[in-house]
Amino acid sequence: MRVGDFMKAKLIVATVVLGIAVLVLLTGCGNLSPIASFTCTPTSGAAPLRVSFDASSSYDPDGSITAYEWNFSDGETATGVTISHTYQAAGTYTALLKVTDNDGASDSAGTSIEATESLCLRCVKIIQWQFGLNSRGTPSVTGVARNDCSYPLQYVELFAHFYDADDIEIGTYWHIIAGVLPREEWDFEIECPISAVWPFVDHASVEVHVCTLAK
Repeated sequence: MRVGDFMKAKLIVATVVLGIAVLVLLTGCGNLSPIASFTCTPTSGAAPLRVSFDASSSYDPDGSITAYEWNFSDGETATGVTISHTYQAAGTYTALLKVTDNDGASDSAGTSIEATESLCLRCVKIIQWQFGLNSRGTPSVTGVARNDCSYPLQYVELFAHFYDADDIEIGTYWHIIAGVLPREEWDFEIECPISAVWPFVDHASVEVHVCTLAK
């Protein structure tokens, strides 16, 4: 072999060795972590706010993603590449995605979701209510609600929460009305229907849970 050819061969070997060394430094002789990424639509709106999440843009440089875990920061979680979640109450939430690859490495990403109080919920006012036993001896919440807005409501759902003396919730029951006219008032009664718990019911609370505007 001529000297020139020998030097060329050494140069090629050195280049290959250097490339391997760079690769080793970059990978650490181990697994590369996956990259968590997702989109969501919408990121804000009136509650109850239904949001669609899509993590298909997540990837793993040297393997595959085996798990997609979601935490919506409202007490609910889910798994899967694509998922939908409804934020029932107004508030600012952080939706978190954690992806794990086939070697156990993981990465996380998050975004903020803003659920605002719906215009419809602001329309419905519980103008008076009381807790007590009705004529049948059943613990119940009775009261009067009103549509304070100048447009009709398609559907209203009121919740009554019943508690024992230690303020532990025994049960939640509801009142539903459809087709509420502008400025209309109506009476409501929400009973605790399970007779076995009646002796333990001590007090209650009531709230407007769901409301939709008429189309």
